[in-house]
Amino acid sequence: INRRHALSSISPTKMIVSKGEKIIGKHEKIDYNAHLKLMSLNRKLAGHSRIEHPLRSIITVLGTLIVSLIVMFLFGAFVYHWYRAVWDNVTLFGIIIGAMIFVAACAHILHIAGLTNYAIPINFIAALLAFLFIDWLPFASALVCIVMIGIGFSGNAVYMISAIISASVIAFGTQKVHMRNTLYIPILYGAIAGTVTVMIFNYALFTPIKDTMSYIAQFAIASLFSPFLAYLVLQPAERMSKLASRFTFLDLADINSMLLQKLAVEAPGTFHHSIMVGNMAAAAAESIGASAMLARVGGYYHDIGKLVNPCLLYTSDAADEL
Repeated sequence: INRRHALSSISPTKMIVSKGEKIIGKHEKIDYNAHLKLMSLNRKLAGHSRIEHPLRSIITVLGTLIVSLIVMFLFGAFVYHWYRAVWDNVTLFGIIIGAMIFVAACAHILHIAGLTNYAIPINFIAALLAFLFIDWLPFASALVCIVMIGIGFSGNAVYMISAIISASVIAFGTQKVHMRNTLYIPILYGAIAGTVTVMIFNYALFTPIKDTMSYIAQFAIASLFSPFLAYLVLQPAERMSKLASRFTFLDLADINSMLLQKLAVEAPGTFHHSIMVGNMAAAAAESIGASAMLARVGGYYHDIGKLVNPCLLYTSDAADEL
């Protein structure tokens, strides 16, 4: 009871600014109190603008909607011309749009909770699509999502630049991961790159240290958490899209898997032949910029059907060797 009474006695007003009072002068450094006064003035002017000019708010909403539609149209044209297979597959394209909607929903919830744009898990879409696709599609999707957040949630340049840098590191770095236990490396690098960018730009703009630390903490947590969240929903996304992620290929390429071990025991000649074919196919694919992991898995399993009749297989392998 005493605690509630003490809280109710605290005034929500930190200071009072009189009419005509000077807040900050030209070439003067903005300290914490001046920053609070300027932010309060900005909110007051914005409130008066909405009350006195309701038409301006309507125009702002319509303008935001039109620009957002233009961005989505350009993204659709990009997918149509460069990733036609994704465009023609409703499920695949739906996963991309669904990931964007999820990030937008998180942004709404976080803003209601009083957090800033820095807490938005933008790397969710970069990581999820990097698990499923290669090339530029994961980064392009994340870039579109960042632009949409900037349009709809008044994202500042510092946030957008930091998010783009972090998303690019994760989108392209994750595509080079060849073992599950190294997945944390591009995620960590992406979080560090984005967080350092947030710190440098806010320091250069003389943002109060308290706000800067809050931005850094929010961005770091979101950058580290969102890729692992994408990893958790990867398996349902694979089943829906009927695509195999690089981690599925890693499991299939494990020569200690049950099926390949069965091939090694029942048809050792074919097992050795398949491993050699897989290695050669991976080297050839890597030399031309194709998916080396897909080629390797295809080589490992191209003769797996011979397990149906391994007795005939021994005869065939012996004849090949002769």
